[in-house]
Amino acid sequence: MISVSQPWAAGWLAMRPTDARARMRSAEFVWGLQRRFGLHVSAAQTDLLQLAAHAGVVYDPLGDDIATDPHTDKRKPHDAVLRVWHAATQASATHAVVLGDKEHPELYSVYNEGCVVDLAEEQMGDGGGDLCLENKVYFDLVPVGASPATDTTLRGATHAFGNTEERLIRMNFGVEARDGEQRFNSATGAGAVRAHRGVYHDALFAKGNTLVLTLHSLWGGLAPGAVAHLYTLGQRARTLDRTVYAGPRARAGSAAFAAQYGERLSAAAVIGDASRCLRRLPALRQQAALAAQRAALRRANAPAAP
Repeated sequence: MISVSQPWAAGWLAMRPTDARARMRSAEFVWGLQRRFGLHVSAAQTDLLQLAAHAGVVYDPLGDDIATDPHTDKRKPHDAVLRVWHAATQASATHAVVLGDKEHPELYSVYNEGCVVDLAEEQMGDGGGDLCLENKVYFDLVPVGASPATDTTLRGATHAFGNTEERLIRMNFGVEARDGEQRFNSATGAGAVRAHRGVYHDALFAKGNTLVLTLHSLWGGLAPGAVAHLYTLGQRARTLDRTVYAGPRARAGSAAFAAQYGERLSAAAVIGDASRCLRRLPALRQQAALAAQRAALRRANAPAAP
């Protein structure tokens, strides 16, 4: 409930089908809808029952296990969301907008050494530096074992992005050392902190660039930094806006800009996640079929009862 209550978490449901970009495949839409309302994912139900019956492999019927399956394409939601950010940025830009490419990191060291920027705008940062955007699309449910030693608690059950935002800020921006008699407590903001160098240290402190962290949930919500950046682009679009608006939003404006791209960002996260999960089902189906065949062979070869 915390996850689906965040800004733009329902944006993908508000998209108008009059916009070609708003059209979603039925299977992906149903998957996202069932996940949102805590229902069993019907597309996988038969396969999961067979896996449990014949192979003893139990998957969560809500789809959480499939969403965290390491064999799925983890980059699909990230790349889909990043494409929307690029479109929103380019729509109001009069300057170069650069998409990073991790296969050629040497080409992007002009923005940051050590980590390839997801998106960059030249000379659009504070003080005339470049603006670097780091995009993250994360699942909200994090096993306790995945929490690094620097995290004191996992607060996703009570705070939006409570399992992800704190460690991503530490990872990307870095933190300064702070004295204290006790370990840092994120709930109170008090306690000792060990200094940590973020992966964008070079961009921030050597090159004088500005970093924006756009954090998204696979449920469709945007973290505060992403919301703020979306409205910043909306304000910029009051001067120049190349967006093609559909339906009732035929008139451009900062509110229409934020609404249209907010919905598309939400849809990119939810549908991108649904797509990668659905692509995992054929392999699970094959696994279930093989397990059923082995079970049938065992029964056929079993000695007859006296």
